[in-house]
Amino acid sequence: MVRKQVADREQAHLQMNEDRKLTKEERHEKLEEKKAKDEAKGIYLLVFKIDSLANGKHRFKISKNCEQWGGRGLMLCHPKQSLVLTEFGEHGMKKYKKTMDRVAWQENDSPNNVKDGNKKALAAWLENTEDGVLKDLSANRCQLIFEGQQKGHQFRSERFTTKAVETDKEAVDYLERSKLGSMWALAKSVA
Repeated sequence: MVRKQVADREQAHLQMNEDRKLTKEERHEKLEEKKAKDEAKGIYLLVFKIDSLANGKHRFKISKNCEQWGGRGLMLCHPKQSLVLTEFGEHGMKKYKKTMDRVAWQENDSPNNVKDGNKKALAAWLENTEDGVLKDLSANRCQLIFEGQQKGHQFRSERFTTKAVETDKEAVDYLERSKLGSMWALAKSVA
């Protein structure tokens, strides 16, 4: 009799959990509501300067974490310095800053795997190998050069984008589209 009661309680518990379970659409709506509440507290712009983004793992972590924490922004890759500009709500901003601190920026352990037929081939300076030897990223670092609250979104697109530029002029012109051209000069002035 006791075993039957235990089994009945367990079955009732599992049924209640199943009844409370949200559908895929409801889960998506709930996440969007949380993101909207977070952005209602304020939109924050973070600008990181990274010496080299030659390691593909670093580029992946930057973009994926931005997406996961509900941000939008831009990764601007340049041969001498790279910028990551992101905007989040308050919660996402705090989590993204911690994520960027945890990345091992000096790590360069395996060559980039660019599959044949990839539409977007890497620029030569974005490869993490030179003549078959891995580049030395031991001096590579990531610095938060700007953090501030803003009135609205600077980036039109709701996703995170990546842009490779060859010259300073290209970088400034691209940043001017989002009215953030001064960030390039700021990054150059930071040692």
